[in-house]
Amino acid sequence: MFKIIHQMLQLDDFYKESKAIDIAKGIDRYPETFTEVFKMVKRKLLTPKNDKTDSRNPNQH
Repeated sequence: MFKIIHQMLQLDDFYKESKAIDIAKGIDRYPETFTEVFKMVKRKLLTPKNDKTDSRNPNQH
């Protein structure tokens, strides 16, 4: 199951989807290259500031 989720996350950047996806894509990871710095800054700029949705609770809006 983890392999399928990992493959799905690799398909696109998934900006502005959810906080859980941002964490899975590595928003809190320490960047090692300039390309990773650019992608991290882009992800942090495009992530909504008040994202209170939790992917584990679909009834929460």
